[in-house]
Amino acid sequence: MFAIAFLIGLYANLILILGLMGLYYQPILAIFTACYLFMAVLAWPLYDEEINLRRIKEDILGHIKIHRIWVLIIIASIGVMIIGALAPETAFDSLWYHLTLPKLYLNEHGIRFVSGGLLHYSGMPKLAELLYVPALSFHSEILAKLIHMSFGLLTGIVVYILGKRYTDRRFGIIALVIFLGNIVVLWEATTAFVDLARAFFEIMAFWGLIEFIQKDKKKWLIESALLMGLAIETKLIGVTTLVVYCLVILFFYKKVPIAFRIKSMVMYAFFAMLIPLPWLIFAYIHTGNPLYPLFSLYLVDLGKATLQFPMVVLSPFKVFISSPDPLSPVYLLLAPLFFMIRKNLSQNEKLLFITIAMALVAWMVTPQTGGGRFMVPYLPLFSIASSVILYRTQQFKSVALYSLIAIIAVSGISLIYRGVASTKYIPVLFGLESRQEFLSKNLDFNFGDYYDTDGMIKELVKPGSTVLLYGFHNLYYMDVSHIDSTWVKVGDKFDFIATQNTALPARFKYWVPVYKNGSTGVTLYSANQTWIY
Repeated sequence: MFAIAFLIGLYANLILILGLMGLYYQPILAIFTACYLFMAVLAWPLYDEEINLRRIKEDILGHIKIHRIWVLIIIASIGVMIIGALAPETAFDSLWYHLTLPKLYLNEHGIRFVSGGLLHYSGMPKLAELLYVPALSFHSEILAKLIHMSFGLLTGIVVYILGKRYTDRRFGIIALVIFLGNIVVLWEATTAFVDLARAFFEIMAFWGLIEFIQKDKKKWLIESALLMGLAIETKLIGVTTLVVYCLVILFFYKKVPIAFRIKSMVMYAFFAMLIPLPWLIFAYIHTGNPLYPLFSLYLVDLGKATLQFPMVVLSPFKVFISSPDPLSPVYLLLAPLFFMIRKNLSQNEKLLFITIAMALVAWMVTPQTGGGRFMVPYLPLFSIASSVILYRTQQFKSVALYSLIAIIAVSGISLIYRGVASTKYIPVLFGLESRQEFLSKNLDFNFGDYYDTDGMIKELVKPGSTVLLYGFHNLYYMDVSHIDSTWVKVGDKFDFIATQNTALPARFKYWVPVYKNGSTGVTLYSANQTWIY
């Protein structure tokens, strides 16, 4: 599994190099990807794998009579994920920047910094979006969504493996079921977001950290640090987990004196920050701020920790109870049982629970803008810890019975909820509804989405022409050459102006409307000549 993680990270960073060289052309990306996959498969027997995927399959499916209910839940969860992942993208953040930036890179044949407020995340590390670049060049956004879904499945495999190591095979499977029982996980697996990618690299980094503390080999320290770096490259806010893991080294690596622990902690942070360093340099070159857009005009509030008591203390309960992308209540239901087992925990189990406690504190003092999504990287740890609690309390028959019933009930409700939500995808997946009809019905044009529902924008804005945009937000489905008003600069040329749910600027008051769409709020204007901004 470590080989898989590093192969993904290496591939993404080689795509980064191609982008910095301006080589984002479909033939180059196709040839490079084919060669990389061929070499990876050829070298596979050389990898010192920590897992055997065939053995995992036999563990779960080979004892299907024993684990029947759990296996059915797992299969149903994967089915719900696949249905959503195969449908056209409608998730807001994907259409805003997760997919729009890779599409922009492809149009420009390389990575570029986008000035202005709309795509201010263009300066941040973007490992997952780099994977979406070749995906978009090969196919539509469906392949990108399947990549993100795959990170969810890989994370689930690691949850099973570590859950099994802490308990046994049965409770490892239960840990996986608890993880998949989160509505936010089932939903995110159907989008081209990045949180499941971060979750995968972070739980792999935790696995490596366990190996380092147990085996006292520097190899594991460096591998864990590099994996943590890939998590930070996926989402910069992952530095909070880096702090947590550094503290784990300080408090749990007790085989050596404190001075050596501090040295190991510094080494860990150094190797972790090496991975996202090119992105930090990229941001610094273009903005003078390596953490851009944090502490900038656009995200000034996000650059500050939100230490407001009692809201900070209550925020974990709020995200479980009233979040729009809720977490599984199983974690809250099982938490009181921790006090029944706390005195009998092994050193490894103490490490797990203290890591979770520190991760919760780290999450609470970061900006609460992502709801349940920002908790996703910690759900693997929560799920493993929940299986440990169940394993330790199984001698209490009634407690164990009600706990398992609760897990089945929560998983069932999550599946029903996501299953009902996924019914809207069925017509488009089976060809009963066109992609155009699906997007026209399911995008929110009053909340930033855009789509050329009748094809008239593409008909009027011919190849070679450019449109200047005002009032638009989610530009992934903008299929004509365009410049947004937030990054337009002096000297830019355009032939049309388009507005969405906003008025035409006064300086262009003499431009004539040539098209208007009441459902999308788009109006297209022309002056019958090319203008220079």
